[in-house]
Amino acid sequence: MAFGRDRGYRLGRRRPSEVMAPLVPDPLRSPLPRERRDSPGAPFPATDPTTDFVAAGQGGADEIPGALRGALDRLALRWQLGEWAPGQVAPRCWRTLVPARGAIESWNRLRSLADETGCWPVVIGGPDDEVAHAAALRESLDSTDALVRDGLVLDVDEWLTDEAAIDPDLVREVDDGSPFGSARVITHRILDAPPWRLRRAGNGTLLWVESPHSWDVPAILRFGGWNSCPPTAVHVAMLHRWHRRWGAELVGLSRDRLEVAVARQPRTRPEALALAREHFLYCEELVLAEHGSIRALAAALLVSRVWSFRWD
Repeated sequence: MAFGRDRGYRLGRRRPSEVMAPLVPDPLRSPLPRERRDSPGAPFPATDPTTDFVAAGQGGADEIPGALRGALDRLALRWQLGEWAPGQVAPRCWRTLVPARGAIESWNRLRSLADETGCWPVVIGGPDDEVAHAAALRESLDSTDALVRDGLVLDVDEWLTDEAAIDPDLVREVDDGSPFGSARVITHRILDAPPWRLRRAGNGTLLWVESPHSWDVPAILRFGGWNSCPPTAVHVAMLHRWHRRWGAELVGLSRDRLEVAVARQPRTRPEALALAREHFLYCEELVLAEHGSIRALAAALLVSRVWSFRWD
């Protein structure tokens, strides 16, 4: 199976900006009562009438996994919970609102619930990101199982070799043997936004995805396959590979950015260089638009516990 930047997977897909909708304030004011209720919470204002979000409270409590409700209640976080994009995605997803400025900190607390609930938490950004993900689901003809299976059987080393062969001059240009220099620590950027956006949106959106594995999430949300962004199966394959090697776990997946937290950093410069080359072949904008060279990226990987990728 061959996937690459020049193999036509970019054709016929809209840019992320083409599915953006105006931001709509979605304030979260108070925690839900801790006692069990027939309704999971107050309704969400819909981001866009075409996205088919279910407002929390429209269904019975049995539509939300009991383990997930109970685990969230025990943490006493402010949250609202409702099924997201029903009928468009399987396994199912549930939508939780968290304060935008504290969404990553909330994820750190909620990550511990994945084994107990069988659901993976992923920060997807704001209302415009929800619209983009919902559009990708509507347009996809692939099944989740097929996308995950394709990713797990993909020969990643062969795919990386094919990618390097597309433009070897560019690879040589960014891998020029320059000094490592000082390292810029990589941070989470999905919820980086101008103050006006945070004031208007107020909340970040976190999805609980019905899978215990973070590498399944790009397949469930049909992420990828537009412009320079690799196909969905490649994201599954890379996340699985990096989880085994570096303990990488998906934290955020917006309309155009993917972010992971890693348990282990490379310990040597050769390890960091090899990893940086993988990152460049997976997301060339990471070097071309942000770090400038593979060695500069490698220096950042030696000191960073976050990897952030963005595609135009």
